[in-house]
Amino acid sequence: MLRRLQHIPAASASCAHPRSPAERSERRQSRKPRPGLHGRPGDGRCTPLRPLSLTGHARVQNPANEFQKACRHSTWERLCSALCWIAWTTADLSSARLRQLTEQIAEAQRTAQGLLVSGDGGEGQREVVATPFVIQAAPRLPLPPALRCCIVTAPSPLSRPASASGPDPLILRRVRLESSGGPALEVSEGTACELYDCFVNGSVKLARSASAKLVRTHVFGAAGSGVEGRAFAQLVLAACTIRDCVGNGLLLRHGQADISDCTISNCGQSGLVLGPGTWRLSGNTLSSNGQYGVWAEAGTRAEWRQSLCTGNLLGDRGGRGELAGWQGSGLAPHEECRIWSEPKGKWIRAEVRETATAQDEVVVAIRKRKLATSPVEPDDDGPDAGEREPGAEAVAGGLLKVPAAGVRPLCSGGREPPAFSQKAAALRFGGYALFLASGGSGRDGWQRLSEKSKAKFRADSRRERRSKLTASKDKRRRLKTRARAATALVRRSPKPAWLRKLVTKNWLSKNSTKKGGRRRAKTAISGLHMTRAEFECAFGGSCAPPALGPSDLK
Repeated sequence: MLRRLQHIPAASASCAHPRSPAERSERRQSRKPRPGLHGRPGDGRCTPLRPLSLTGHARVQNPANEFQKACRHSTWERLCSALCWIAWTTADLSSARLRQLTEQIAEAQRTAQGLLVSGDGGEGQREVVATPFVIQAAPRLPLPPALRCCIVTAPSPLSRPASASGPDPLILRRVRLESSGGPALEVSEGTACELYDCFVNGSVKLARSASAKLVRTHVFGAAGSGVEGRAFAQLVLAACTIRDCVGNGLLLRHGQADISDCTISNCGQSGLVLGPGTWRLSGNTLSSNGQYGVWAEAGTRAEWRQSLCTGNLLGDRGGRGELAGWQGSGLAPHEECRIWSEPKGKWIRAEVRETATAQDEVVVAIRKRKLATSPVEPDDDGPDAGEREPGAEAVAGGLLKVPAAGVRPLCSGGREPPAFSQKAAALRFGGYALFLASGGSGRDGWQRLSEKSKAKFRADSRRERRSKLTASKDKRRRLKTRARAATALVRRSPKPAWLRKLVTKNWLSKNSTKKGGRRRAKTAISGLHMTRAEFECAFGGSCAPPALGPSDLK
């Protein structure tokens, strides 16, 4: 006994232990790993032991080290147990949340009442909802509640037969639908769905004979097309926004649709693809899409009124279909519009009078409220303040010439300022603006948010601003690289000797003077003075080179 205890340090020997030394030895032996392997219990890793360095005799293992190893093993086991408990708790909460949403919908349908949503729910499942039914957000919520599932409409076996106007719809009001990769809303065959003030992070798909109505709804982040339908009954889009989709914004074939005051932008492919069917388009804005603004397939006929197509990569219009009322990518004369006022920091109402060359500038007449007590001049067609608009040029008759980027349809195109605006640049990236873009309920809702949520919105806005600035810098860098490549190609192209000498920059600076307010190039070749007009004619190649000898060019 004494010989066994003499190898134990004093700190370990002084520790009182309820077990006898023999029991402790047996316990330590049971915890030893297999010979030649070591590793923590339960970690699944076993690596060979390092060979012992023998100096005449084998190294004796210290019992204190064995005791510390056992303590470490017990700590590791407690940590694994805690992690397993956390995982089980999370799974239980997810399943409870899933059961809660499913049970709430089932209970509301049994009692023939609508569902009032006050918090987030769903975990990526497909939730089949029989129509008619109403799902709406609880009042006075700062943000719309998120339903992280795919809503699928289905006809109810107890519902009455469909009327002449169509089946009774599933109505969603001020909710946020989120789906990971797939569609967020599927309207099944023979059913109808209506969305008001909703946010759809995913796509909307219409089956055969299905109907849908979207009002003030945002569709974004779809892995394919934003809204897709084939052989559907009817689709109504009013004041909606479809953006940031990988595929097309709208892909519609063999149906009937009425699309008004909608904004379709930043889609990977075309903004609007139309096949055979009946289509009515009015007051829409299609901009900054990866291919065409609108693509009409052969045999398609659509009505086009008061809409704007601009900034699309491959063109504003494509396909062999017919767009009745198309008068160019911009707004036509005598159509109502709105222009950006930099001093006021907001959009004001106006009317298009004429468009300049290449749609770079638009002549508008600003509409002004005239008081009955103030006299009105006969030739007063616009406000005097409009003449001091930055980037605008006053023309005769009280009209105003403004950049095309500052002109948008009356009810589409978004509320954010145009790219050239400097005064209201903070409105595009502020945390409050991002809160409103996410469906926030104004100043009252912003005040009710927690400080943590406000800080998150501010951080997201700064991140978005940095990404846009980086994208603009990359775009300028690409443009400069392309311009340099084009300049180098022009320089490498063969030119006559007399033309190379005429277009040399240093030679021009030596032989040019400023006279009469105009720059006049004087060329002394055999006493012949070439005027500026003759020089430009020679440079453009529209006239033959002067018949001069090689000695005259020295």
